Amino acid sequence: MSEATNGTTYPVGNQASAGNVAARAQHMKTARCLRQFPILLGACFACLSSSSGAQSPDQSLQQLYHTAWTFRDGAPISWDLTQTADGYLWLGGRSGLYRFDGVRFERFTPVAGPPLPNTNIQSLDITNDGSLWIGWNVKGLSQLKDGRLVNYGEESGLSSGTVNGVQQDGRGRIWAFSPEGMYRLQNNRWQPLGSGMGYSGATYPYGFTDRNGTMWVGAGRRDVYALSKSDTSFRLVLSGKEIVSITQDARDIVWGLDSKGTMIVLGSPDGKHQSRPLGLPGQMLKALFDRRGDLWIATTTMGIVRIRDFDRYGIGLHSEKVESLSLPNGGLSGETVYQIFEDHEGNIWTATSRGLDRLRNSAFSLLPIEKVHSKSALLEADKGNVYIAHPVGALSREPEALPATPIIPTDLNLAYRSPNGRTWFVGRHFLWQQTAHGFSKYPLPILPEPNLPVESVTSDGGNGLWVTFPIRNGFFHFHDGLWTTSDINPALPTRSARAAMTDEQGRIWFGYSSSRVAILEKSGHVSVMTQDDDEKIGNVLSFHCRGNHIWIGGENGLRRFVDGHFQEIEDAQGNQFLGLSGISETSNGDLWLNGAFNIVMIPASELNRPSSSKSIMVKARVYDVLDGITAGSSGEDVNPTIAQGDNGKMWFALQNAVGMIDPAHSPQNKVAPPVAIQSLTSDSVVYSDLRALKLTPDPDSVRIDYTALSLTVPERVQFRYRLDGFDKDWQNAGTRRQAFYTKLGPGSYHFHVIAANNDGLWNEAGTTFSFIVPPTTVESLWFRILCFLAVACGITLVVAWRFRTMTARMKAHLSERMVERERIARELHDTLLQGFQGLVLKFQNVATQIPQLEPAHTMMNSALDQADEVLKEGRNKVRNLRAEGSDVTDLAEALRLIGEELQSTYHVKFLLSLRGDPLDLHPIVKDETYSIGREALTNAFVHAHATTVECEITFQRRFFALGIRDDGSGIDRQVIEFGRAGHWGLGGMRERALKIRAKFGILSRTDEGTEITLRVPADLAYVDKPTGGYLSFFWRRVRSRGPLDAS
Repeated sequence: MSEATNGTTYPVGNQASAGNVAARAQHMKTARCLRQFPILLGACFACLSSSSGAQSPDQSLQQLYHTAWTFRDGAPISWDLTQTADGYLWLGGRSGLYRFDGVRFERFTPVAGPPLPNTNIQSLDITNDGSLWIGWNVKGLSQLKDGRLVNYGEESGLSSGTVNGVQQDGRGRIWAFSPEGMYRLQNNRWQPLGSGMGYSGATYPYGFTDRNGTMWVGAGRRDVYALSKSDTSFRLVLSGKEIVSITQDARDIVWGLDSKGTMIVLGSPDGKHQSRPLGLPGQMLKALFDRRGDLWIATTTMGIVRIRDFDRYGIGLHSEKVESLSLPNGGLSGETVYQIFEDHEGNIWTATSRGLDRLRNSAFSLLPIEKVHSKSALLEADKGNVYIAHPVGALSREPEALPATPIIPTDLNLAYRSPNGRTWFVGRHFLWQQTAHGFSKYPLPILPEPNLPVESVTSDGGNGLWVTFPIRNGFFHFHDGLWTTSDINPALPTRSARAAMTDEQGRIWFGYSSSRVAILEKSGHVSVMTQDDDEKIGNVLSFHCRGNHIWIGGENGLRRFVDGHFQEIEDAQGNQFLGLSGISETSNGDLWLNGAFNIVMIPASELNRPSSSKSIMVKARVYDVLDGITAGSSGEDVNPTIAQGDNGKMWFALQNAVGMIDPAHSPQNKVAPPVAIQSLTSDSVVYSDLRALKLTPDPDSVRIDYTALSLTVPERVQFRYRLDGFDKDWQNAGTRRQAFYTKLGPGSYHFHVIAANNDGLWNEAGTTFSFIVPPTTVESLWFRILCFLAVACGITLVVAWRFRTMTARMKAHLSERMVERERIARELHDTLLQGFQGLVLKFQNVATQIPQLEPAHTMMNSALDQADEVLKEGRNKVRNLRAEGSDVTDLAEALRLIGEELQSTYHVKFLLSLRGDPLDLHPIVKDETYSIGREALTNAFVHAHATTVECEITFQRRFFALGIRDDGSGIDRQVIEFGRAGHWGLGGMRERALKIRAKFGILSRTDEGTEITLRVPADLAYVDKPTGGYLSFFWRRVRSRGPLDAS
C-alpha cells in the first residue's frame, strides 16, 4: 500500500483560452490592458462585479480546486480509470492494478482465486452486477467481483492479445473489444462475432453504452454502429469518419469526437444530426460530458480542455466558454491526458502521462484579476459589486465589462462607508470621498512624521470622520474639508486606536493594543474597559455592529459585548479564531470572520443559544486550504478585509488574493460515503481476507485499517467506530483511518465503523466484520475445567485431611478418657474398695463375737449386708469405667429393653428399627449414645403424651446415627432453645453429643410430635472404619434389617 500525500494543489490557474485565433487575440488584448494599469497609474482602487468568477454553480476551470498526484505521491501511471459501486477509484496501467480512496494508493492483490495474470493493464470497465473488468495488454481479460478474480484467455475463447474494453448492452449481454474484433460472453465462453449481426467485422473496435441501453461501437476508425435494446442486429449510424471517442450529454444526445476535433451527433431524441468543429489544436483522445452539461476533452498537447455549457449552445462556439488546464502553469500532473472520468460525487478525474488529477468545486472562488496586492481592503457596493482598495495595481469594471479601468489613481489601504451612506477611501496622502459626480480628494493632515498610514476611520455621528494615526494623541477630526484636534475628548486614551466603529446608537468604539476598548457616548462620556489576563484578545483589530450585537476581533480571539461585559466565543472543535481583521454578520444572523489562517462561519443557531457565562462554545464551519483559500487575511494594516454584497455573497481580502464565498450556492456533498474495512494487523501479521477471521491467541496489539470512499475532500471525512465486546460506546476517531486495540481477551468481536463526508453527511449503516481471538492454553475452557477440578480436589483433600486430623484428635481424646477411666478404676479397686473390703471383714469378726440374741448382733448383720451391696455396686462401677466392663454390650438390645420396660409402664407403642450392618462402636460413643437414647426415650414416654415412639439405629459407611421420634404434643420452641427450669435432660443430651463431636438435632412442632437425632462421623463412631468402598456399602444396605416391632 502506498500512502499518498495530499498531492499538489492548484486552486488558481492561469487561464489559457483554447478557442480560435480571434479568441486568442481577444485574450491577449485583455491581458495587455491589465498589465498596463500598474505601469500607468501605480497603486489604485478597483471595483469588481460579483458576477465575474462566481463560484457556483458556474466556477471557471481556474477556480476549481485542483489536486495533482504524481509518482512521488504514490500515484501510478494509468491508461484508464473507473469507479466501482463501493466508491473505490481504480487505476490501471503498466504497473498493475491500483485502487485509491482519496488518501492512499493501494496496489491490489486478490484475496481469493487466482492471481492477476499480468501487470500491464489496457482498460477498466464496470458492468451492472458490480464486476470490474480488467483488459490486459496481453493474456486476455479478468473479472473481479466481491474480491474474487476470474481470468479469461485463449482457453475461454478470447485472443491472447490486447483487450481494449468491455461493455454491457441493454439486454445485459457482455461484450469484449480487441484489435481482432468483438467477442460476446455466452455460457462462460467468449464467442467471436466476426461479421455477424450486421457488423462489418472491422478490427480495432471500441464500445460505449448510453443511459438508454444502446451500445455504440466505433469500428475500424471509420464506422459507427448502434445496437439498441430492441435491435437484433447492429445498424450502421456513421461511415467515413474516424471517431475516437463517444459520449452522451445531459439531454441524452450521443456525440462522437472525431480525430480532427469535431463533435458529431450520432443519436438524439429528435433525430437531428449536426456537427460542431471545436477548433482545438493537437490530437483529441477522449470526450466526456459531465452532469452540468460541460464538455471535457483529453488532448495530447493542451492537457485537459473544458467547454462550458456545450449542450446549451448552438452550432457556433463562444471562445470565453473554452478553457484549458495543462503544464506547466496549470499544474496538471502530465501534458498528455489519457482518460477523463466523473465520479459519483461529481468530481472530474484525469489520468495523465505522469500521474492523476482531480478537479472539484471549491467553496472559495478567487477573482480572475491580473494582480492583487498582498494587502487589500474591501467595501460592498450596489448591484452585487464590491470595491477593492490596494496599494498596487489598478482595476475597475462594471458588471460584465472588459477591460477594467481605474477610478482612483493612487495607493489605498482603507475603505469605509458611513451610516449616512457616504463612501470614503484612504491612502498614504489623501482622503477620497465618493460623490454623485465622482470622487473628491482631500489631503491628509500634516503629521510629525511623514507618510504615516491611517489606522482607523469611523463616523462622528454626522457628516464628519474620526481618523487615527499611529502616533501619541493621533486622533483627528475631519469635517467640511478641515482637520482639527481641539475637539478630541481628553478622556480617551492617548495611544493610537488600531480600530474604530460607530454603532447604530451613535456610540463610537475605539480598539487599542493590550485588549483595551474605549466607548465614546453621544453625551461625551468615555468608558475604558480592559479584559482579564486570561481573557485578553491582544491587539484589537476589528469591530462590527448589527443591531444590538457588538463584535470585537483581536489577535487572539473573538468577543461579544453583552450587558456591559465581554463574552468569549470559542470553537467546540478546538479551532482558534486568530488575527481577526474582518467581521461581518449577515441578515440571518450568521457570523463571518476573516482570520490570519482561515475564514470562519458561525451559524446563527450556535450564537443564539442562551448563555450567561463568560464564554460560549460554538460549532463553526472553517474554510481553509481545502476550500481553495491560499493564504490568511490581508492583515491589520488594511480595513476592512471582509464585505457582504447585497446579493448575499461574502468577499474576503487575503494575502495576494481576493475571493468570494456564495453561501446560497456553496457546493454541498449529498453523497454519503461508502465505508470499507481494508485489513486487520495483529502483531505485525496483516490479514486482508477478513472472512471468518481467527487470530492467534493473546495478541499484544490489533490494528484495524478502514476507509470511507468520499473522494471530494477525503481529508475531512470523519469516522466513528465501536468494537462490540470491548467498547461500551462509539469512539470518535476524527479523520484517523485506523483503530488500535491492545490485550484483547479471548472471545468473538464485532467491529462496526461509520463515516461522514466533508459536509457532515453520515453513512449511519457503515460496514462491519467479525473476528475471533482464540484462548491460550491457560484461557481455554478445558483448562479452566481442569483447574476447577484440581482446585475442587485440592479442597476435598484439605477438608479430608482436616477431618482426619480432627478425627484423630478426637480419637486421641477418647483414648485419653479411656486411659483415665481405667486408671481411676485401678485406683478405686486397689485403694478404696480393698480398704472397704478390709473394714467389712473386721466388722464381720466383731459380729461373730456378739451373741446372736443380742439386738446389736442383728443390727450388725444388717449393716454388713448393706455394706456388701455397696461393695458390689462399687465393683460394678469400677468395672464399667474399663472398656471391657461396660454393661452396654449391644446398644440396640439395651435400648430395646428400655423401650419395652417404658412401654409396659405407660402403655405406648414402641418400635425399634436397625438399618445397616451393626459395627463395633467406640465404648465412649456407645455409652454416650446409650445415655442420650435412654434420656430421649424416657422423655418421649413420660412427657410427650404420644401413642407411638420409634427408635431407629443406623450404621452407615460414613456415619452412625440414632433417631428417636414420637407423635405426641411436641416441645415448645423456647424449651428447645433454653430448656425448662429445673430440668436438665435436653441440656445433658447436648453436652453428651458435644463430647463425642456428634451432630445433635431436635425437630418439633406443636401437636405433630418430636424427633431427636444424633449423628456421629464414622471415623469417630466405629472402632474400625468400614472398608470395601461403595459397592460393599450398597450390599450392606441391601442386607440391612428392617424395622423391629418390639410391641
